[in-house]
Amino acid sequence: MIKKLIVFDFDATLINSPMPDTGKEIWREKTGVEYPHIGWWGRVESLNTDVFDIKPFPNVLNILNNDVRNPETYVIVLTSRLEKLRPEVQNVLDINNIRVDKLEMKRDERTKGQKILDYIKKFPDLIEINVYEDKENEINIYKEIKNQIPENIKFNIYVANQGRLTAIINEEIEKPPP
Repeated sequence: MIKKLIVFDFDATLINSPMPDTGKEIWREKTGVEYPHIGWWGRVESLNTDVFDIKPFPNVLNILNNDVRNPETYVIVLTSRLEKLRPEVQNVLDINNIRVDKLEMKRDERTKGQKILDYIKKFPDLIEINVYEDKENEINIYKEIKNQIPENIKFNIYVANQGRLTAIINEEIEKPPP
């Protein structure tokens, strides 16, 4: 019986992946040629483990590993990376020995918040949800769904910043009184 849902963002939350500016510079230094694209996040090159040494943030990985060991906990990596990059994202997880119950890629226009609400339906015995995220817009989406989560489920949001986590206390995400 699943009682806890744990949700980790991939880039800059669980994984210290290269950012566009520094990544393009490293690409040039390691390959001897300019990075071949304007875009970054939608490109397989941004996750090329022959060019980049892509590692998890140790303290975030420790949290993930502790949660994975609990049979009543379902752990997912929920990323905005496109479905076409699943092999590259999975490769980064695999080479770092990161095992989760589900890798959830972006396949449609549903928000991360909407996907969390789907998991609540899938796991009716949930008593706690913990999300770990670095992007402010995604954090705001999580805050917006707070009032759609049943009151008996504790909902925690942790803001990630270069491997450091800060909890958003419950009062900050509750709906203001009318």
